Amino acid sequence: MNKREFIQLLDKYLAGTASPEEEALLLRIYESYQDHQEWDSHELEAIHSLEDKLFEKIELAIRQPEGSPVPEIRVARRLRLLPLRRILTAACVILLVGIGLIFLIRPRHTEPVVAKAPAPNKDFSPGGNNAYLILSDGQKLALNQAKIGVLARQGGHEVIKKDDGQIVYSRNASAVPAESSISLNKIVVPVGGQYKVMLPDGTNVWLNAASSLEYPIEFTGDQRQVRLTGEAYFEVAKNRVLPFVVNVNGKMDVKVLGTHFNIMAYGDEDRISTTLLEGSVKVVDRANPANEKVLTPGQQADWSDHEKIKVMAAEGEEAIAWKEGQFLFVNEDIHSIMRKLARWYDIEVVYSRSMKNKSFDGSISRNRNISEVLKLMELTKSVHFVFDERKIVVMP
Repeated sequence: MNKREFIQLLDKYLAGTASPEEEALLLRIYESYQDHQEWDSHELEAIHSLEDKLFEKIELAIRQPEGSPVPEIRVARRLRLLPLRRILTAACVILLVGIGLIFLIRPRHTEPVVAKAPAPNKDFSPGGNNAYLILSDGQKLALNQAKIGVLARQGGHEVIKKDDGQIVYSRNASAVPAESSISLNKIVVPVGGQYKVMLPDGTNVWLNAASSLEYPIEFTGDQRQVRLTGEAYFEVAKNRVLPFVVNVNGKMDVKVLGTHFNIMAYGDEDRISTTLLEGSVKVVDRANPANEKVLTPGQQADWSDHEKIKVMAAEGEEAIAWKEGQFLFVNEDIHSIMRKLARWYDIEVVYSRSMKNKSFDGSISRNRNISEVLKLMELTKSVHFVFDERKIVVMP
């Protein structure tokens, strides 16, 4: 079932004209969609059990000879319906193959079919909370190994690691303040890592793998400026007196007063993308300040060298799927997908000479081992993967 067919089915259900068989199909899609914020602990246990069964069915399909029947997945108990916005998100990423096997990834413009895909002889675990904090005096702290509590004291401030692992800053009124304008801290997230930090002004920042953020331990002057490389999601604390400015790779500025947005600026990508979810931001080319754009929620600005900033409509869920613990691919080419997998699983990707570009739609948890992601893609019969030490070779 493709996205258009799913929307048609949803319309029929909402209009009350869906048949019992169509309602059952829609329910199976609902029940296969994850959202931890929508389900309580008892329901989550059922979801995790269902997820395991889905992958058992996929593995069964992989192991069985071609042409053998694969039993349809049936879910015993009903779960409450998700809000419409979440349902539409699920519609974009959850697909069914004709034999009834729930399938999460398929190639664009290709009929999904079940293939016999050999299991890789190696595997790689997903990344996790892992980062380094570089203090103003150059001291380097491994945050995943640091104990809960005060990590450092600098310039009248304390750096604190909370129970959930988040780093926050607290002003120590009894300490003698230092020259905070030149006291910078830097969070460095390696390949295979992610981390969340609360900046001294209360702004929350989620950093994706292979990223870094530099910021002062106290914001002074006429603006709050930070420097980003890689990818991060910002929830900026409102302050109309001090605008918040993100210097991206020294090439572009994103200026805001208080808003939620995502910036993707990896060195191996051909563009810097800013996606706005809430509020308003201005994107400015540092080399050519006249090249600027103001975004409204639901828009994305793409910047690349020697080109004007391009603004387009964008889905916020796709831009921040990584923050929510998901890979979400919407008509995404194989090279872009493999770059994301390489950063998260800390592996190298190479391509066979005959490999042509292909696009995929799909969603899967970032908590899965890489073999499970690759198996789902191999089920399309349009791509194949071979493990070679810490390399993955992509072949047709």
